[in-house]
Amino acid sequence: MGAASSGDRIDAAWLRDPALVAIFDAMAAGGHEVRVVGGAVRDTLLRPDGPASPPDVDLATTATPDETITAAEAAGLKPVPTGVDHGTVTIIAAGTPFEVTTLRRDVETDGRHAVVSFTTDWAEDAARRDFTINALFCDATGQVFDPVGDGRQDLAARRLRFIGDPEARIREDYLRTVRLFRFLAELEGFQADRGAFHATTNAREGLRTLSGERLQREFAKLFVALHAAHAIRQMQRFGVFAELLPFAPAPGLLDELHQGESSTRSWLTAFAAVFLEHAKDVRVAADRLRLSNRDRDALIAMLQARDLVRASSDRHFGAQHAAVAFGRDAALSGLALAFAGGNARADHHRITAAIAAWPIPEFPVSGADLIAAGATPGPDLGRRLAALRRAWVESAFSLTRDALLAEAKTQIGPSRAKENPA
Repeated sequence: MGAASSGDRIDAAWLRDPALVAIFDAMAAGGHEVRVVGGAVRDTLLRPDGPASPPDVDLATTATPDETITAAEAAGLKPVPTGVDHGTVTIIAAGTPFEVTTLRRDVETDGRHAVVSFTTDWAEDAARRDFTINALFCDATGQVFDPVGDGRQDLAARRLRFIGDPEARIREDYLRTVRLFRFLAELEGFQADRGAFHATTNAREGLRTLSGERLQREFAKLFVALHAAHAIRQMQRFGVFAELLPFAPAPGLLDELHQGESSTRSWLTAFAAVFLEHAKDVRVAADRLRLSNRDRDALIAMLQARDLVRASSDRHFGAQHAAVAFGRDAALSGLALAFAGGNARADHHRITAAIAAWPIPEFPVSGADLIAAGATPGPDLGRRLAALRRAWVESAFSLTRDALLAEAKTQIGPSRAKENPA
């Protein structure tokens, strides 16, 4: 079955991308309909003069996965069966991957997963999506289709509204609660209707069943959004965060953090500003969100860097110390956390720029150097090395290798004499 046209037509450079055109042509040659769906259509209608290339172009088709693969191969394109059980085939055209998903209807849902069957009905596929503004399609000519019938109107009104019954939509997939607030953080001037917020409250206990991986993917987008602080306050107001994480959020810190340098606006830094105060918090969050060891360690390093900056009477020097101890990225994030919630924005920008350009020195002495100078291998060697490093840091990294070794020899000499009396 077809879908009602909204009367709109997109005229965007990304629709003329040769790789995308090749997929349209391949599917048409196989006798199948294919349309762009979701964010690319929504964002282009919102900002017709915006970026030429949207971040993602997802496609929906009347073809089954097997038919999609056959059509792609016939056109000389490379199909990859990335999610055929759910109808998704990734087609690689000119080196660019595009997800092409068969139209679907839900057979069974449990709040986390859905059992689907394939359909050729655009309206059925649209009805199973989350928000009316995400159920907009466009064809190769840019013609916009609105099967639900409300998407274009809600987009114009800057209204975020679930398709059909909000509570039913959430109970099909509890992640839709988080997506509601994520879109409020991302989309300028959008408001959710009262029914949507009421539904999040009624169904919030299901949030505990969400996998850490899915939650992490949503957080990675939410926490860097322009209006993240506002969205987080709303999540707190409706009891969402209490079901997701065992921390009390401090969204006010995001307001200042997001005014800093772009190099500090990673989602992990923003997440740390809102939730984390100690390394033990990181371990709890890492377990809940299924963070990689690398991300967990990055969070711990930025908190330690923050503490160094806070503890120093000279924050520039504290940031230098942090860069030497934990690396430049951790130091920049630690700086952002140390300044978050304050009013010294000019100092933050100045120090951030200085640390970003600073050639980070390396401690010029090793354990082997101390052994060569007469030190005995063992625990005492580590203590001597740590003492020299402290002296180097306290000199603002100005003590040279020769000066440090001279100090080491002064300390080692008497010690060795006591160990080997005449």
